[in-house]
Amino acid sequence: MEFEESDFEGQGFLDIGMQPSLQFLDEFEIIGSFPGLETLGDLGGATDLRQLIQLMYHAEGVLCPVTFLMHLAAAVEVRPGRPAGRPCVVVAGGREPPTWEAYPHHQFMHTVGTLPCCAAGGCWRSRTVPLGDGDEKDRPEQLCVDVVDSLPRCMAIITPEDVVRRIEWHFIGGPARYLTRAQVRAARPHLRPSTRQLLLGSATDQ
Repeated sequence: MEFEESDFEGQGFLDIGMQPSLQFLDEFEIIGSFPGLETLGDLGGATDLRQLIQLMYHAEGVLCPVTFLMHLAAAVEVRPGRPAGRPCVVVAGGREPPTWEAYPHHQFMHTVGTLPCCAAGGCWRSRTVPLGDGDEKDRPEQLCVDVVDSLPRCMAIITPEDVVRRIEWHFIGGPARYLTRAQVRAARPHLRPSTRQLLLGSATDQ
């Protein structure tokens, strides 16, 4: 399962305590597992596009916002013997309308229609504060009009529990599967000691 930092409450999401045999990756490399955000790291920029595509090919599933990874999850073929559609949970909020952005087999977590700013479709606004980089996204008409603790409200109302439930649907329905003991051992050299112990003590043969 691939994990990319997003505009939702990542620490709260991790604190819920998902299955320890779920190994989460960042967008480039194997880095850790649950529970605890301290088991995750940021290796952004450490690999090239070819390696990212290779990682996607081997990914059991993807958790991301609306990003290039979402499109890769739909475009990159899956390994032989796996369901045709790679499980993907997209934390989208209200910026893009799902009719424009969502892929049929993705869990596209949108809030379009729930707030005045995106009542009739996506707002297409890009930032909550101006960054001063000269980009047109700094213009007042491009800034979010409903910000809560530095997050767009459309993202803040998507809770960690909501995200976890959408991930669990893929396991309940069968497209996704937990790591086997052999897979955990293969990943062991890439994990911190505390994480290794957690996974090796919790994974079961499947």
